[in-house]
Amino acid sequence: MFCNLLRNVGLIDMGYNGPAYTWTNKRTGNNVIYERLDRCLANVEWCSKFPYTTVYHLPLIYGDHAPILILLNPTHRKPKKSFKFENWWLSENDFHDLAKNSWNSIVNGSFVAKAKNLGQNLLTWCRKKKPLQDQIASTEQEILDIQSSNNRQDQQEKEKELITKHDSLLHKLSDYHKQRAKKHWVKDGDRNTSFFHQAAIKRRRKNRISSIISNDQLITNPDEIANVFIDYFSNLFCTDRNNRSTSYFPGNDDPAQVDWQCPDEQEVLQIIRSMKSNASPGPDGLNAAFFKAAWGWIRNDVMGLI
Repeated sequence: MFCNLLRNVGLIDMGYNGPAYTWTNKRTGNNVIYERLDRCLANVEWCSKFPYTTVYHLPLIYGDHAPILILLNPTHRKPKKSFKFENWWLSENDFHDLAKNSWNSIVNGSFVAKAKNLGQNLLTWCRKKKPLQDQIASTEQEILDIQSSNNRQDQQEKEKELITKHDSLLHKLSDYHKQRAKKHWVKDGDRNTSFFHQAAIKRRRKNRISSIISNDQLITNPDEIANVFIDYFSNLFCTDRNNRSTSYFPGNDDPAQVDWQCPDEQEVLQIIRSMKSNASPGPDGLNAAFFKAAWGWIRNDVMGLI
Protein backbone atom coordinates (compact mmCIF):
# COMPACT_ATOMS: atom_id res chain seq x y z
CA MET A 1 0.00 0.00 0.00
CA PHE A 2 2.84 2.37 0.86
CA CYS A 3 4.62 1.61 -2.44
CA ASN A 4 1.39 2.23 -4.37
CA LEU A 5 0.98 5.58 -2.63
CA LEU A 6 4.53 6.61 -3.60
CA ARG A 7 3.88 5.56 -7.18
CA ASN A 8 0.60 7.49 -7.34
CA VAL A 9 2.13 10.76 -6.12
CA GLY A 10 5.23 10.36 -8.33
CA LEU A 11 7.87 9.91 -5.63
CA ILE A 12 11.04 7.84 -5.98
CA ASP A 13 12.87 6.08 -3.18
CA MET A 14 16.42 7.44 -3.45
CA GLY A 15 17.94 4.29 -1.98
CA TYR A 16 20.74 4.31 0.59
CA ASN A 17 24.31 3.42 1.44
CA GLY A 18 25.22 1.78 4.73
CA PRO A 19 23.13 -0.32 7.14
CA ALA A 20 19.83 -1.59 5.77
CA TYR A 21 17.74 -0.64 8.80
CA THR A 22 17.11 2.77 10.39
CA TRP A 23 15.00 1.78 13.40
CA THR A 24 15.11 -0.79 16.19
CA ASN A 25 12.93 -1.43 19.20
CA LYS A 26 16.10 -1.69 21.31
CA ARG A 27 15.20 -5.14 22.59
CA THR A 28 17.37 -8.24 22.62
CA GLY A 29 17.12 -11.88 21.64
CA ASN A 30 14.06 -13.04 19.77
CA ASN A 31 12.22 -9.83 20.66
CA VAL A 32 14.47 -7.53 18.67
CA ILE A 33 12.96 -5.84 15.59
CA TYR A 34 14.76 -3.97 12.82
CA GLU A 35 12.95 -1.88 10.24
CA ARG A 36 13.75 0.64 7.54
CA LEU A 37 11.28 3.34 8.56
CA ASP A 38 13.23 6.42 7.52
CA ARG A 39 13.93 7.06 3.85
CA CYS A 40 14.64 9.83 1.38
CA LEU A 41 11.97 10.43 -1.27
CA ALA A 42 12.11 12.75 -4.28
CA ASN A 43 10.22 13.44 -7.50
CA VAL A 44 11.49 13.32 -11.08
CA GLU A 45 12.22 17.06 -11.16
CA TRP A 46 14.55 16.68 -8.16
CA CYS A 47 16.35 13.75 -9.79
CA SER A 48 16.83 15.80 -12.96
CA LYS A 49 18.28 18.75 -11.03
CA PHE A 50 20.37 16.67 -8.61
CA PRO A 51 21.07 13.44 -10.52
CA TYR A 52 23.89 12.32 -8.23
CA THR A 53 22.07 12.69 -4.92
CA THR A 54 23.50 10.12 -2.51
CA VAL A 55 21.85 8.95 0.71
CA TYR A 56 23.78 7.52 3.67
CA HIS A 57 22.40 5.72 6.73
CA LEU A 58 24.60 6.82 9.63
CA PRO A 59 25.29 4.63 12.68
CA LEU A 60 22.37 4.14 15.05
CA ILE A 61 23.89 5.05 18.44
CA TYR A 62 21.50 7.25 20.39
CA GLY A 63 17.74 6.78 20.33
CA ASP A 64 15.96 4.26 18.16
CA HIS A 65 16.22 6.02 14.79
CA ALA A 66 19.39 6.30 12.71
CA PRO A 67 20.18 9.72 11.21
CA ILE A 68 20.20 10.06 7.40
CA LEU A 69 22.79 12.13 5.54
CA ILE A 70 21.94 13.38 2.03
CA LEU A 71 24.63 14.73 -0.31
CA LEU A 72 23.23 16.63 -3.29
CA ASN A 73 26.44 16.97 -5.29
CA PRO A 74 28.93 14.36 -4.07
CA THR A 75 32.23 13.85 -5.82
CA HIS A 76 31.26 11.89 -8.91
CA ARG A 77 33.39 10.80 -11.81
CA LYS A 78 31.46 9.95 -14.92
CA PRO A 79 32.55 6.63 -16.40
CA LYS A 80 33.76 6.57 -19.97
CA LYS A 81 30.80 5.87 -22.20
CA SER A 82 31.03 3.05 -24.68
CA PHE A 83 29.31 3.06 -28.04
CA LYS A 84 25.61 2.20 -27.99
CA PHE A 85 23.38 2.22 -31.03
CA GLU A 86 20.59 4.81 -30.95
CA ASN A 87 17.31 3.63 -32.47
CA TRP A 88 16.32 7.14 -33.59
CA TRP A 89 19.25 7.06 -36.02
CA LEU A 90 17.17 4.71 -38.19
CA SER A 91 14.85 7.63 -38.99
CA GLU A 92 17.69 9.78 -40.36
CA ASN A 93 17.73 10.01 -44.17
CA ASP A 94 21.48 9.51 -44.49
CA PHE A 95 21.84 6.73 -41.91
CA HIS A 96 21.50 3.63 -44.09
CA ASP A 97 23.97 4.74 -46.77
CA LEU A 98 26.52 5.81 -44.16
CA ALA A 99 26.15 2.64 -42.11
CA LYS A 100 26.31 0.33 -45.13
CA ASN A 101 29.39 2.06 -46.56
CA SER A 102 31.12 2.03 -43.16
CA TRP A 103 30.42 -1.67 -42.71
CA ASN A 104 31.57 -2.66 -46.20
CA SER A 105 34.68 -0.45 -46.06
CA ILE A 106 36.41 -3.23 -44.05
CA VAL A 107 36.73 -5.74 -46.87
CA ASN A 108 38.48 -8.72 -45.30
CA GLY A 109 38.02 -7.74 -41.66
CA SER A 110 36.30 -9.71 -38.94
CA PHE A 111 32.81 -9.03 -37.65
CA VAL A 112 34.33 -7.36 -34.57
CA ALA A 113 36.48 -5.06 -36.73
CA LYS A 114 33.50 -4.07 -38.89
CA ALA A 115 31.33 -3.40 -35.84
CA LYS A 116 34.04 -1.26 -34.24
CA ASN A 117 34.57 0.76 -37.42
CA LEU A 118 30.83 1.27 -37.78
CA GLY A 119 30.50 2.46 -34.19
CA GLN A 120 33.30 5.01 -34.58
CA ASN A 121 31.85 6.38 -37.82
CA LEU A 122 28.35 6.62 -36.37
CA LEU A 123 29.59 8.54 -33.34
CA THR A 124 31.45 11.00 -35.59
CA TRP A 125 28.37 11.34 -37.81
CA CYS A 126 26.07 11.92 -34.81
CA ARG A 127 28.32 14.58 -33.25
CA LYS A 128 28.00 16.66 -36.40
CA LYS A 129 24.23 16.74 -36.04
CA LYS A 130 22.37 19.34 -34.02
CA PRO A 131 20.86 17.90 -30.79
CA LEU A 132 17.23 16.85 -31.16
CA GLN A 133 16.01 19.32 -28.54
CA ASP A 134 17.73 22.18 -30.36
CA GLN A 135 16.29 21.07 -33.70
CA ILE A 136 12.80 20.99 -32.18
CA ALA A 137 13.22 24.45 -30.65
CA SER A 138 14.47 26.02 -33.89
CA THR A 139 11.68 24.37 -35.91
CA GLU A 140 9.06 25.64 -33.47
CA GLN A 141 10.53 29.13 -33.79
CA GLU A 142 10.33 28.96 -37.60
CA ILE A 143 6.69 27.86 -37.39
CA LEU A 144 5.96 30.68 -34.96
CA ASP A 145 7.62 33.24 -37.25
CA ILE A 146 5.51 32.12 -40.20
CA GLN A 147 2.29 32.10 -38.20
CA SER A 148 3.09 35.59 -36.86
CA SER A 149 3.92 37.10 -40.24
CA ASN A 150 1.56 39.19 -42.37
CA ASN A 151 2.03 36.98 -45.43
CA ARG A 152 1.35 33.66 -43.74
CA GLN A 153 -0.96 32.55 -46.55
CA ASP A 154 1.95 32.75 -48.99
CA GLN A 155 4.02 30.38 -46.84
CA GLN A 156 1.48 27.61 -46.36
CA GLU A 157 3.63 24.97 -48.06
CA LYS A 158 6.67 25.84 -45.97
CA GLU A 159 4.55 25.84 -42.80
CA LYS A 160 3.23 22.39 -43.70
CA GLU A 161 6.78 21.10 -44.28
CA LEU A 162 7.94 22.50 -40.94
CA ILE A 163 5.03 20.89 -39.10
CA THR A 164 5.86 17.54 -40.73
CA LYS A 165 9.51 18.01 -39.77
CA HIS A 166 8.47 18.86 -36.19
CA ASP A 167 6.39 15.71 -35.95
CA SER A 168 9.33 13.64 -37.21
CA LEU A 169 11.67 15.22 -34.63
CA LEU A 170 9.22 14.47 -31.82
CA HIS A 171 9.07 10.87 -33.00
CA LYS A 172 12.88 10.64 -32.86
CA LEU A 173 12.96 12.20 -29.39
CA SER A 174 10.32 9.74 -28.23
CA ASP A 175 12.43 6.85 -29.58
CA TYR A 176 15.44 8.26 -27.73
CA HIS A 177 13.68 8.24 -24.35
CA LYS A 178 11.74 5.04 -25.05
CA GLN A 179 15.00 3.16 -25.61
CA ARG A 180 16.22 4.20 -22.15
CA ALA A 181 12.89 3.68 -20.36
CA LYS A 182 12.78 -0.05 -21.25
CA LYS A 183 8.97 -0.05 -21.16
CA HIS A 184 8.50 -3.05 -23.44
CA TRP A 185 4.76 -3.19 -22.80
CA VAL A 186 4.25 0.13 -24.61
CA LYS A 187 2.89 -0.32 -28.12
CA ASP A 188 4.78 0.96 -31.14
CA GLY A 189 3.39 4.32 -32.13
CA ASP A 190 2.82 5.58 -28.59
CA ARG A 191 4.60 8.90 -28.18
CA ASN A 192 4.50 10.25 -24.66
CA THR A 193 7.97 11.74 -24.45
CA SER A 194 7.45 13.05 -20.91
CA PHE A 195 6.45 9.59 -19.67
CA PHE A 196 9.46 7.90 -21.26
CA HIS A 197 11.80 10.61 -19.98
CA GLN A 198 10.57 10.16 -16.41
CA ALA A 199 10.76 6.37 -16.72
CA ALA A 200 14.35 6.65 -17.96
CA ILE A 201 15.30 8.87 -15.00
CA LYS A 202 13.76 6.40 -12.54
CA ARG A 203 15.49 3.46 -14.21
CA ARG A 204 18.87 5.23 -14.20
CA ARG A 205 18.43 6.05 -10.53
CA LYS A 206 17.47 2.48 -9.66
CA ASN A 207 20.36 0.93 -11.59
CA ARG A 208 23.05 3.20 -10.17
CA ILE A 209 25.56 1.47 -7.87
CA SER A 210 27.45 3.85 -5.58
CA SER A 211 28.79 1.28 -3.11
CA ILE A 212 29.14 -2.46 -2.71
CA ILE A 213 30.23 -4.85 0.06
CA SER A 214 32.88 -7.38 -0.93
CA ASN A 215 34.62 -9.65 1.57
CA ASP A 216 32.98 -7.68 4.40
CA GLN A 217 34.50 -4.43 3.11
CA LEU A 218 32.53 -1.41 1.91
CA ILE A 219 33.78 -0.26 -1.50
CA THR A 220 32.80 3.14 -2.92
CA ASN A 221 35.48 3.77 -5.56
CA PRO A 222 33.93 3.28 -9.05
CA ASP A 223 37.02 1.52 -10.43
CA GLU A 224 37.17 -0.87 -7.48
CA ILE A 225 33.43 -1.58 -7.79
CA ALA A 226 33.91 -2.42 -11.48
CA ASN A 227 36.81 -4.74 -10.65
CA VAL A 228 34.69 -6.62 -8.11
CA PHE A 229 32.05 -7.36 -10.75
CA ILE A 230 34.64 -8.26 -13.39
CA ASP A 231 36.42 -10.64 -11.03
CA TYR A 232 33.17 -12.24 -9.92
CA PHE A 233 31.88 -13.00 -13.40
CA SER A 234 35.32 -13.97 -14.68
CA ASN A 235 35.55 -16.59 -11.94
CA LEU A 236 31.94 -17.62 -12.48
CA PHE A 237 32.41 -18.38 -16.17
CA CYS A 238 35.79 -20.04 -15.63
CA THR A 239 34.70 -22.27 -12.77
CA ASP A 240 35.69 -25.92 -12.97
CA ARG A 241 32.59 -27.79 -14.10
CA ASN A 242 33.87 -31.32 -13.42
CA ASN A 243 31.50 -31.71 -10.50
CA ARG A 244 28.49 -30.42 -12.38
CA SER A 245 25.99 -32.27 -14.47
CA THR A 246 27.00 -32.60 -18.12
CA SER A 247 23.43 -32.92 -19.31
CA TYR A 248 22.27 -29.68 -20.90
CA PHE A 249 19.59 -31.32 -22.99
CA PRO A 250 16.43 -32.41 -21.14
CA GLY A 251 15.55 -35.97 -21.91
CA ASN A 252 18.82 -36.67 -23.71
CA ASP A 253 22.04 -37.32 -21.79
CA ASP A 254 24.08 -38.27 -24.84
CA PRO A 255 25.46 -35.22 -26.74
CA ALA A 256 26.27 -37.53 -29.67
CA GLN A 257 22.53 -37.99 -30.28
CA VAL A 258 21.80 -34.27 -30.36
CA ASP A 259 21.13 -32.63 -33.72
CA TRP A 260 23.98 -30.12 -34.01
CA GLN A 261 22.85 -28.76 -37.38
CA CYS A 262 23.39 -24.98 -37.69
CA PRO A 263 20.24 -22.87 -38.08
CA ASP A 264 19.62 -21.53 -41.56
CA GLU A 265 19.35 -17.86 -42.47
CA GLN A 266 15.56 -17.79 -42.16
CA GLU A 267 15.69 -19.22 -38.64
CA VAL A 268 18.28 -16.65 -37.55
CA LEU A 269 16.23 -13.82 -39.03
CA GLN A 270 13.13 -15.10 -37.24
CA ILE A 271 15.01 -15.06 -33.92
CA ILE A 272 16.27 -11.52 -34.51
CA ARG A 273 12.78 -10.29 -35.40
CA SER A 274 11.41 -11.78 -32.18
CA MET A 275 13.89 -9.78 -30.06
CA LYS A 276 12.86 -6.49 -28.43
CA SER A 277 14.14 -3.49 -30.37
CA ASN A 278 14.67 -1.48 -27.18
CA ALA A 279 16.53 -4.24 -25.35
CA SER A 280 20.11 -3.63 -24.20
CA PRO A 281 22.80 -4.07 -26.88
CA GLY A 282 25.63 -6.56 -26.93
CA PRO A 283 29.28 -5.80 -26.11
CA ASP A 284 29.75 -4.20 -29.54
CA GLY A 285 26.94 -1.69 -28.82
CA LEU A 286 24.66 -2.97 -31.60
CA ASN A 287 21.13 -3.93 -30.58
CA ALA A 288 18.29 -5.88 -32.17
CA ALA A 289 16.85 -2.78 -33.87
CA PHE A 290 20.08 -2.38 -35.83
CA PHE A 291 20.21 -6.01 -36.95
CA LYS A 292 16.57 -5.87 -38.06
CA ALA A 293 17.17 -2.72 -40.13
CA ALA A 294 20.56 -3.76 -41.55
CA TRP A 295 19.89 -7.45 -42.14
CA GLY A 296 19.97 -6.99 -45.93
CA TRP A 297 23.67 -6.09 -45.95
CA ILE A 298 25.03 -7.78 -42.81
CA ARG A 299 23.37 -11.18 -43.02
CA ASN A 300 26.39 -12.85 -44.65
CA ASP A 301 28.67 -11.62 -41.86
CA VAL A 302 26.19 -12.75 -39.19
CA MET A 303 25.81 -16.20 -40.74
CA GLY A 304 29.59 -16.44 -40.92
CA LEU A 305 29.72 -16.31 -37.12
CA ILE A 306 27.47 -19.34 -36.70
